[in-house]
Amino acid sequence: MSDVTDRFFELLERADQRGAVGLVTGLSGQGVTPEALVLEVLAPAQREVGRRWEDGRWSIAQEHAATAVTDTALGLLAMDAEPHGSGRHAVVGCVEGEWHTLPTRMAAEVLRLRGWHVTFVGGSVPADDLARYVTAQRPDVVGLSCSMPVALKGAARSIAACRRAGVPVLAGGSGFGPEGRYAARLGASAWAGDPVVAATLLDSGLDGGFDSAVVPEDGEHRALEREKDDIVSAAVSRLEHDDARVREALTYLVSTLESALFVDDDAVIAACRPATERLLAVGDPSTGATSSALDTLFGVVQERFPAAWGLVEESRLVEIKPAGWPHLNRT
Repeated sequence: MSDVTDRFFELLERADQRGAVGLVTGLSGQGVTPEALVLEVLAPAQREVGRRWEDGRWSIAQEHAATAVTDTALGLLAMDAEPHGSGRHAVVGCVEGEWHTLPTRMAAEVLRLRGWHVTFVGGSVPADDLARYVTAQRPDVVGLSCSMPVALKGAARSIAACRRAGVPVLAGGSGFGPEGRYAARLGASAWAGDPVVAATLLDSGLDGGFDSAVVPEDGEHRALEREKDDIVSAAVSRLEHDDARVREALTYLVSTLESALFVDDDAVIAACRPATERLLAVGDPSTGATSSALDTLFGVVQERFPAAWGLVEESRLVEIKPAGWPHLNRT
């Protein structure tokens, strides 16, 4: 199937929706199962899309165009498939603050093909809304996806919402850390690294029990959250003009520190670093303004948030630079 995956990726590279849809529907007509197409063609091709954006080879526009093509192909496969439902109901969506819906949709489709009645609720579902929905629908399980650890605080709120409704949570996605290390700490019943593992776990049954969630109710992460806008504004003031894109990048950086404090793990910073560098690359390197803004941000963190600064030092985050820029020496 690797040759087919390569062909599909080439079509994504050109944003050729007609060609990509024709390829997967043609293979489906030849007897290749929808599950095999999702897991062995669409998913690996889309992972390569993400890698190319992350390392700077693709722009955001290229990534979005390719993702839209994969999304269309997935939707058509879902319409053509004929799953045999068992009556078991799963609500599947992204945790609060997580907008990467395509991996979640793929997992939802695999579950549906395995016989589950699946309700897909989309990206960044507010925890309170999720609680009301789950309470009303009473599904057998809720599948929650987190692709980026910057959304871990939202993940904690989403999992807690399902716990209040008494429904077990199957967590998924790399945002929960290597081997899902944060999922159990935040109260999930189990974690799955891919859709097949998720389906296998659910087929074997989750007992619905929860370990006690280890979630810090207060601490420096709360103070950082409260003061985030002021910190970012102080950093942006170093720019000649208030650039909304640089403001977004700096906000993401502070949110990364929040999540790292929340789970007390500088690995969160390492996981979010490529995205931060790509976001920061919108500035103009010739002016040095973005570097000055970063210096200001780090200065505030060092002065007022000792635990966060400790994580900055452990992760060498102070050496961060926008993708493609010369090395910025702040030591």
